[in-house]
Amino acid sequence: MLWLAPLIRKTGPSSVPTSSDKIVERLEDHVRMLSEKIGERSVFRPSQLEASSDYIAHQFEASGYDVEILPYAVRGQT
Repeated sequence: MLWLAPLIRKTGPSSVPTSSDKIVERLEDHVRMLSEKIGERSVFRPSQLEASSDYIAHQFEASGYDVEILPYAVRGQT
C-alpha cells in the first residue's frame, strides 16, 4: 500500500484571496471538502487518505506551488 505526502514549493504568483471574507469562505470550503465530502481519513480508509492528498496537492498547485508527492510507510507498508 502506498501512502503519499505532498512536498510543497512556491514557484509562481499566488491565487490566495486578500479580503478576510474571501479567506473565511475558502477555509470553510476546504473544511467542508475534507470533513464532509472526503470524510474520515485513517490507515483503515486508504481511499480517503489518497483523496485528501490529491485534494490538498491540487489546492497548492492552484495557488502556484510545485507539489511533489513523497511516499512514506505506515504500519510497515509503503
